[in-house]
Amino acid sequence: MEGLVANARSHTAAALRVSAIRAGFASLERFPFNCRHAAQSSFQRQLIVPFGDSGYGALFEIVDASTVAITAVRHQLEDDDHRPQRGHHASWAQVFSASS
Repeated sequence: MEGLVANARSHTAAALRVSAIRAGFASLERFPFNCRHAAQSSFQRQLIVPFGDSGYGALFEIVDASTVAITAVRHQLEDDDHRPQRGHHASWAQVFSASS
């Protein structure tokens, strides 16, 4: 029974996280340029999605007046080490250079 309760809590937490991220994405429909720059180009931006004590960061690129392309989403507490190391996630700069 404890496993079922833990599983239900896990699904509820995941649904709340997805809901927060979707709400953040919805804000991009009207105000994509309000987000901070994430790279050299003024069209590459980072959206901060608050959730609990931290949140999520979403990288996106403004393609045209009605389109943004989400290139990465990650928890804010994930490693942001710019040195390439085995087992580490790519930095924001590496994500944009790989997608360009």
